[in-house]
Amino acid sequence: MTNKSESPRWRQLQLCPTFDRCAVMTLLLLLLYSSKVWYVHIPVTALCVSAFVFRGPRRRPEFWFAVGAATLLGTYHDRFSADNHKYLLGYWCLALFCALLDGDPRRNLARTARLLIGLSFLFAAGWKALSADFLDGAFFHHALLSDERFAGLARTIGGLSDADQRFNRAAMEALASHDSTLEIVALRSTPAVAELATFLTWWTIAIEAAIAAAFLWPAKNEGRRVGDALLIAFVLSTYAVAPVLGFGWLLVIMGVAQSPARPGFVPLLYVLCFVVLQLYRLPWTAFVGEG
Repeated sequence: MTNKSESPRWRQLQLCPTFDRCAVMTLLLLLLYSSKVWYVHIPVTALCVSAFVFRGPRRRPEFWFAVGAATLLGTYHDRFSADNHKYLLGYWCLALFCALLDGDPRRNLARTARLLIGLSFLFAAGWKALSADFLDGAFFHHALLSDERFAGLARTIGGLSDADQRFNRAAMEALASHDSTLEIVALRSTPAVAELATFLTWWTIAIEAAIAAAFLWPAKNEGRRVGDALLIAFVLSTYAVAPVLGFGWLLVIMGVAQSPARPGFVPLLYVLCFVVLQLYRLPWTAFVGEG
């Protein structure tokens, strides 16, 4: 009779710190950014805490199948309002499940991570390139004027004053009011905001298309280093502006999963990004304003 700890899969895991690192980072992501629906949040939290305390559960395919299924259930419940990355988080949990069914979990997970990154950016860039109201800069222009996540950028680079931002917020609230008879409102802007919107539009399409090509193209080490550099640049630049930190963390985790198994600066950079993203939550624009 073969002991479980002597099976090929368990021997592979014992020699693969990358899998454990990705598993722990995913557990932390699930604890902080999973669905808040009670019948999903409570069991997922209980499962994740148990897998933090004991290493065994996070090395079992059944664990990741249960967590992935629960995550997708919560996303389905919020399907009309859930962010796109919530679906991707469920797929990633199922990727961990599939990796543990393979004889070489690290290699399987690395291949799946590259595909998920590449396809996600391919579809994102393709949707933007086919959307007229994105290509003309209207999407980012509206976001800079009305979305609180872009308020600091619009103020510091776009030159939008506090009075302009208060006016825009009041106008949007009046438009969205349940008893409103308004069909359109005019928002205050500046030439710098319009130029910034144009820059963000083409920067986003360019870097997303480049990341998709880098991760889907069957490149060797040099090409993969380019992909790592582009993904890290995307994460550090994008989520400084629009802090959707759950999405940023998920991209970092998949970046770690597909990075070289041997120790090196690339996995370290990804882990550093994981930490830096939390620093983005600090009210930096308020600090600048106080200074």
